[in-house]
Amino acid sequence: MHPLAARAFATAQLKGVQYADVRVCHSVEQNLSVKNGRVDGLTHTKSLGFGVRVLVDVTWGFAASRDMTTAEADRVTALAVSIARASALTGGRNTRVRCGTLNKLGRYCFGSEVVNLTADSLRPTGLGTYGWGDEGVPATSTLLVRNGLFVGYLMSRETAYQMNLPSNGCMRAEGWSRLPLVRMGNVSLELGEWTLADLIADTDEGLFLETNRSWNIDDRSYNFQFST
Repeated sequence: MHPLAARAFATAQLKGVQYADVRVCHSVEQNLSVKNGRVDGLTHTKSLGFGVRVLVDVTWGFAASRDMTTAEADRVTALAVSIARASALTGGRNTRVRCGTLNKLGRYCFGSEVVNLTADSLRPTGLGTYGWGDEGVPATSTLLVRNGLFVGYLMSRETAYQMNLPSNGCMRAEGWSRLPLVRMGNVSLELGEWTLADLIADTDEGLFLETNRSWNIDDRSYNFQFST
């Protein structure tokens, strides 16, 4: 364990929290942009810092810093605890959440019986492939829709516990200064028995898009757009 993480854990324990996790992140990123066949820009950035998340009674608190010292680990952990307690007083995020779709699990018909959707964070070369989530849970492959039926969720330790299921490691953060959230990995429509030629022959009217280059969805999740 990283010494700074161990210090933060010890401080959290002294303050009587129910749960704590600490992420120490060191990232190196290079970006290359090309315009009209020529290199237009090149950036090289490094980032080092840590984030502390704590659970006090039924409320979360989070704080982060780039100062990698034991004194700062004590301060940031204490700040996370203070934020959790203050949030509880003001009606902040409570861990006792309820999922409005639990009654549909295993019952809701998402599509035809040939539809199978998988959230697979282990798939080689995928953009959503990783080894572990930011709660220390190993990445997994989870079936979301089986034969057209809704059968699975993307889960954190918290939501999995509330549903009496094992977490599938979907809690991730963009960096050390960001609070982890449940995020999708590689969500794929699995292959069926038909070949591509069969699908095209059976389609009277449609578009065949070989490569998607960009995609986005509006803030209210109404309209999805992509280019090819």
